[in-house]
Amino acid sequence: MDNFYFIGVDVSKKKLDFCVLFEGKVLREEQVSNHQQAVARLIGELKNDLEMDNEQFLICAEHTGQYTFPLVCACKSVECKLWLENPSQIKYSSGMQRGKNDKVDAKRIAIYASRFGDKVKYYDRPTEEIERLKQLERERALYVTDLAKYKGQMYDQKDFMPAALYRKKTKRMKGLIQELQAAIDAITAEMEKIIGSTEVLARQMELLMSIDGVGKVVALNVIIETEAFSRFDNPRKFCCHAGVAPFSYTSGSSQHSKNKVSHRANKNIKKLLHMAAVSVTHRKEGELKAYYMRKVEEGKNKMSVINALRAKIVARMFAVIKKRPGRAGRTDGLRAHHLARRVRAVNASAATFEFEGERLTYTASRDVDYQNEDLAVGVYYNDGAGFTAGTYRVEVYADGRLAGQSDIVLR
Repeated sequence: MDNFYFIGVDVSKKKLDFCVLFEGKVLREEQVSNHQQAVARLIGELKNDLEMDNEQFLICAEHTGQYTFPLVCACKSVECKLWLENPSQIKYSSGMQRGKNDKVDAKRIAIYASRFGDKVKYYDRPTEEIERLKQLERERALYVTDLAKYKGQMYDQKDFMPAALYRKKTKRMKGLIQELQAAIDAITAEMEKIIGSTEVLARQMELLMSIDGVGKVVALNVIIETEAFSRFDNPRKFCCHAGVAPFSYTSGSSQHSKNKVSHRANKNIKKLLHMAAVSVTHRKEGELKAYYMRKVEEGKNKMSVINALRAKIVARMFAVIKKRPGRAGRTDGLRAHHLARRVRAVNASAATFEFEGERLTYTASRDVDYQNEDLAVGVYYNDGAGFTAGTYRVEVYADGRLAGQSDIVLR
């Protein structure tokens, strides 16, 4: 970029280090306290001294959680561009490094921004409701962890200490448990109030909880992590983020390991998706339960099948959120299979659509004006080649879901 300034910012708890890079040369290096007013003042000084407008510079920093909050607020107040990048992405893109300090890190971040400016993703701050839910969920999770810890101490040590000492300890812990439970209940009530007052969040919670295995905690955490499904545009990206998507690990002729998930993932979301998938396996019936039993009977590893269930749950989450009932919509497609010959689709050159993480070919498609009432729909298809005798299975997909299927015998 010509006549463009890249500003790298190293974020720490108490201070920020700034490095201004222009055409590969360092022009300024500054340090400021990590407070919104101080950061905004420094950005204003840099704009005046270097005669920059908001379209001539980009601020890049590592996304280090809460410590970036003053920087985010300052950039919003002066209406400048901010890029918050994954720290690992910057680290592994900077080549071999020796030594580090905050000043050097700010320069490395500025160099990264100048080298990979074509991959910039401007930071879009979440809505106030999502921010509040995120902070409350973190606090709630902290108290839930402590509550489990104290309950474990109270019940596990009964037979391994003097009775008098145990009674006194139990009395103290019951008081702590009651206070923690009261705090959890208060936070939960506040979160429910926020969701209930926001139409979009209330609707998303209702839709997500209609999926097998998805309860309040899973639905809420997915909404927070996806920022009300605005941060991820498809389920495959979210599966990768959550550590559900498998990757191959091969090299030359010596390394041929099985496909496996990556440890670079949001472990909390992965844990919640795992619990949702496990709850499905304990149900008596349902599509996902039937899928699990069928794959296990085929000899598949149970954990591999559970991981597939995680991915299917994610796919269903995105499907129900993207679905807009009561409005005109397009069916994803109709597929006809010749069962005897295992033909994937009648029309081999037909277009494709995505279903539960896979690309499927459809035979025909049409738009339907659906108003939440029974509607007779006909789909006509003729490729001019005719059909051979045999049994065909017709599958109808709509809004990312399998709407129905039936077998037809042609003689």
